[in-house]
Amino acid sequence: ASTAGLSAAASASSSSDASQEDQDKVQVQVKDPEVQKKLDSLFGMFSAFKKEKELAKLAKEANLPELIAQSSVGGGTEQERKEALLILRKLSRNEESRQKLLFEHDIIPHLVSLLSTVPAEEGYKESTIDTLVLGIFGIYSDTELWLEEMAEWGSIPPLLKFVRYGRRSRARKAAVQALGDFAESYFTRYLINKELENYPDQLQIFTDLIYNDPFDSDEKEAWAEILRNCELVRDMYKEGKPWHDAHDGSFPFVKLLEDNWEVIRDEAKQMQEELMVPWPERNLCERGWDVLAFFAFENKINAPCVSCPKTTKILEQIPGLQTAIFSRLKPRSHIKPHVGYYSYSEKILRVHMGLMVPEGCTLKVNGVDGHWDEGKVFVFDDTFRHEAWNPSKTEDRIVLMFDIHDERTPELRNPEFMATSARQKEVLGEDALVSNDLISALDSLGAGSENFHERPKEYL
Repeated sequence: ASTAGLSAAASASSSSDASQEDQDKVQVQVKDPEVQKKLDSLFGMFSAFKKEKELAKLAKEANLPELIAQSSVGGGTEQERKEALLILRKLSRNEESRQKLLFEHDIIPHLVSLLSTVPAEEGYKESTIDTLVLGIFGIYSDTELWLEEMAEWGSIPPLLKFVRYGRRSRARKAAVQALGDFAESYFTRYLINKELENYPDQLQIFTDLIYNDPFDSDEKEAWAEILRNCELVRDMYKEGKPWHDAHDGSFPFVKLLEDNWEVIRDEAKQMQEELMVPWPERNLCERGWDVLAFFAFENKINAPCVSCPKTTKILEQIPGLQTAIFSRLKPRSHIKPHVGYYSYSEKILRVHMGLMVPEGCTLKVNGVDGHWDEGKVFVFDDTFRHEAWNPSKTEDRIVLMFDIHDERTPELRNPEFMATSARQKEVLGEDALVSNDLISALDSLGAGSENFHERPKEYL
């Protein structure tokens, strides 16, 4: 399979009214007749969208990573790059085939190399570029660990190239969305900052480019989120009081908790794994955030309370308790930036107590880093934008997390959150706006979620 570079025998039709079938006609010629036979069979089967196990086998036998690499490095011609992009379009048609390419063929480093060689300003088919960018990064957006590998392979500079030089198109929009994945992850966002530091004028150029384009609000919103997550703009910081002093006498339950923290920690260590559930709003953390829920919106959940009787007894002594959980964040996991629930979070304050805390674990609220200490309590207002991460490679982070009713100082809440919540109340009433996934999870636990409205997707 160590053949010469790819050459085009036929390419997709460029006619605007061509059928999808015509657009997908691709034939690749190589010198080795046996490999050619496998490739012909491979593409014929891909056109039929079936027999994916056989497809994966043929892709491996034909050594497609090497074939694609030959067109993308070492002086591959422009035509070869175009042909390789057409191959990628073919291979990226469905999730299963993309996963096969990722896990069985180790193709991603070659695709990143290919992405780096494609001139963003040239007139490649939008659908092909779109497939290349989203096909690659769609695979990797499942977990932040994959994003780290993509970043290590040098994916960020070519994406910035597409934003800087690309015409307004699905390709540029896809590049902005892919950069958004990197910016959202604590483990990779610093690489965007690092890249922009090399070209101080680029940030303003990128921002002007997107914001001066009057046609695509999605790109503008995505770029604004990149700037917030990379802390390159100040609009993420809101006036108010995001952090509260847990030891100023305003929270009398703090002494009870800290005096008994080892009792609570010991029960946390013995948590029954079958009672742990992934946090249902997977958009915040794809995997790695699990909880054991004792109370959900004032509803007691029996099985966890029975399994941890001492912790439950302590929690029942806290005035105004709304929700209480053990929250476990696994190694190299990150809870993405978010705000609390409308029609709920403006009525509560959130309390954390560290139980098992590896070095470097952080909760960022309104742009300010906070750190858990084992056996110590802190209090914050989750109407402010916040996120959490566990950088440890081997240890879980476990905290006791609960909400208490508190409406004493509405003027110190996040003003943007309060305004949005007020607008939502006009439509949906006073009940808490939570995600449909959380409603389903609460119902399955018998926590009485019938009084909740589904939270609009644009606020997730």
